Amino acid sequence: MSTLRMNVFLFQTVVRKEIVERFNVRNREGLEVLLRLLLNSTHFTVSKLYHNLKSLNHQIGKSTLNNYLSYIESSYFLKPLFYYAPSFKNQLQYPRKPYFIDNGFISCLSTKFSKNYGRLFENFVFWQLYKKHRENIFYYTNRFGQEVDFIIFEDNRPNKLVQVSWDLDDFETRKREERALLGLGKKLGCEQLSIVTKEKTTSDNPEIKILGLEEFLEVSKLV
Repeated sequence: MSTLRMNVFLFQTVVRKEIVERFNVRNREGLEVLLRLLLNSTHFTVSKLYHNLKSLNHQIGKSTLNNYLSYIESSYFLKPLFYYAPSFKNQLQYPRKPYFIDNGFISCLSTKFSKNYGRLFENFVFWQLYKKHRENIFYYTNRFGQEVDFIIFEDNRPNKLVQVSWDLDDFETRKREERALLGLGKKLGCEQLSIVTKEKTTSDNPEIKILGLEEFLEVSKLV
């Protein structure tokens, strides 16, 4: 069996056994469309999902949609990453970022990101961080649209900022990532700033540490 067919089979198995049968979901077709929408999204809100499903002729109420999202998370198919805000109520007002337990689902079922190594790489890095930090990870975007992929909290305060970029060879990409880290690090009071990329390199800015994948995996075991 090819890798593609194996991933599709695994996806269907997880949907059937871990979500449909476990939670007695009657609208399997609507659930699978919802999962595909999530697989093709970098950010999501319940309202946007509701309207997208409606436009595809799937009438799923918002309360049912919230239930489906909780079922999906309970099955460990997906983990939503919340926006950093002082209160949980405020967090719910912002889009969440979806991270999937298996990159194979993105590769075989996402029409937008199947060849996007950056999306796959970020998804992988998230799960490595999640093993250690669990519910102490958030993301943040400022009013200028600059985003930091991961904020790691320790002792109830933001302690580390981690940016993920598959390739830093492009000068403008590197400067954009470093600028976002420095600006948001200053705003949030974080001094530990790092970028995870496919290959180790050095930053012109001494405040930022750039980690290749191999080094990141070693460091993530310890911190």
